[in-house]
Amino acid sequence: MKSESRLLLATALSMAVFSGWFLLFPPQSPPATPAATDASAPANPAVDAAGNAVVPTTPAAVSTINDPQATLSAETVTMQTGVAEITLTNDGAVPSRWALQQYQQGKQDEATSVDLVTAPTAPPLGVELVGLDGLLPPQARYAVERLDAQNVRFRWRSEQLEVVKTYHFQPGVYSLGLDVELINHGTAPLQGRLGVRWMAANSDQQKPSGLLAFIKPPTDHWQPLYWKAGSVTRLTDPKDLAAGVSDDGAIGWAGVESRYFLAAIVPHATTTQTHFQGTAAAPLLGVSIATTPFAIPAGTSTRQNFTIYVGPKDLKALKVVGNGLDAAIDYGWFGFAAVPILYLLKFFYSIIHNYGVAIILLTLFIKALLHPITKASLASMRRMQLLQPQLKAIQEKYKGDRERLNAEMMQLFRSNKVNPMAGCLPMLAQIPIYIALYKVLWNAVELYRAPFVWFYRDLSAPDPYFISPALLAVGFYLQQKLTPNPSGDKAQQKMMQMMTFLFAGFMLFLPSGLVIYILVNTGFSILQQWLMNRGLGFRDLLRGNLRPKAA
Repeated sequence: MKSESRLLLATALSMAVFSGWFLLFPPQSPPATPAATDASAPANPAVDAAGNAVVPTTPAAVSTINDPQATLSAETVTMQTGVAEITLTNDGAVPSRWALQQYQQGKQDEATSVDLVTAPTAPPLGVELVGLDGLLPPQARYAVERLDAQNVRFRWRSEQLEVVKTYHFQPGVYSLGLDVELINHGTAPLQGRLGVRWMAANSDQQKPSGLLAFIKPPTDHWQPLYWKAGSVTRLTDPKDLAAGVSDDGAIGWAGVESRYFLAAIVPHATTTQTHFQGTAAAPLLGVSIATTPFAIPAGTSTRQNFTIYVGPKDLKALKVVGNGLDAAIDYGWFGFAAVPILYLLKFFYSIIHNYGVAIILLTLFIKALLHPITKASLASMRRMQLLQPQLKAIQEKYKGDRERLNAEMMQLFRSNKVNPMAGCLPMLAQIPIYIALYKVLWNAVELYRAPFVWFYRDLSAPDPYFISPALLAVGFYLQQKLTPNPSGDKAQQKMMQMMTFLFAGFMLFLPSGLVIYILVNTGFSILQQWLMNRGLGFRDLLRGNLRPKAA
């Protein structure tokens, strides 16, 4: 195969791989966990009767005691932070509702605040006493002590143990403090671990159907993750979760995430053990983070402190918490470029207050920034195309002498100052930037239900009428027609046309914010190629001089 043909084929295959990679291996979301295979096993082996996660390292047999505070009245406390409304119940001293007031879910006319307590039967922030089975009832009812508008305390006591949970809320932020104190009222020391967990439930969602169902993006499921030694581990295998996954060491935080939201537990202790729970009864999954082992002599106490983050995967908000929590936003391999791009997107939004327009301005800015590289690449491809008649003549003349053929081709390239790789290398240099931009727009919570114009009320949702994907298909076709084909190979041209339709179909179910970026990027590329083909520059366009220059 001719060298220039190989180059074009490699470029086309690279595009196909990039498209197919997301098509076949989209951002991972854990599917529903499989049903239990052992009929004798409990229906939900990872959760007790109160919804408290059972750490796999504890003994299987758990004894319980009667709750001495069972006669207390059921009570709830609602806390307002300005960004969230949290309802706490004294049954377990846990939140029963955690509504993010600035984020909505459901149909536009029936929208309600996003509630991150997704598993009412296994409410979050339950206390786990690892190694101290039977001391705390599974449905412990706490006494409520409302301290002030930002602090509330829950107290449970028996003859042997007292548990005090204190929540510290702050106005205007998504994080809060949680202190858990254990007081030994018995005569013997208590040894074990104190754990806090967060469970989530993935609602049953109908699988995509129809002709193009296989290219739809993944359902937005919750999945566990944790941070250790400067990196994030995401757990997506339901079999591993059902069996229970654990890790020891300096765990910075652990939590559950969806595409746009995160619930994370950040321990203040330097060394912790994190237990990740899955259930064999679907759809529950979650994490438990247990502190270093403690020993509480009789008549003394121990206190463990945690920071709890429950809110959007907003870079600024996560950085405020620290402990590497901002790593929960997955920017892929090119995070070094993604973060500046995100800040640039927010900068444009601060000027025009419309994220759809901000995406357009951001795309145009990056295209203009990379224009010299693109121009050099297109010019090289154009020169290669002009050399095709001479290349074919050389190939025909020396088809029986490969060594002489290569030497004559190299001489032709040198005499015409053409580098066969010049068309590909500049484009490869742009790939990190475009992938980073793609990841930013895919993950940006700023686009969650952000309106654009007309019926585009949610930039994180697909185009409801497929208008932008249809325009994009036309744009892909025009771009393919205008772009020089250095080899003139008909088979490669047909392959590129097939990729055009495949890629356009793939756009049908992407978030409209992403499609707007790709549409604007494609339109600008068409303009660049059209000007290049006519020997014009952007200065000519601005001056209204559209007459093609003589070659």
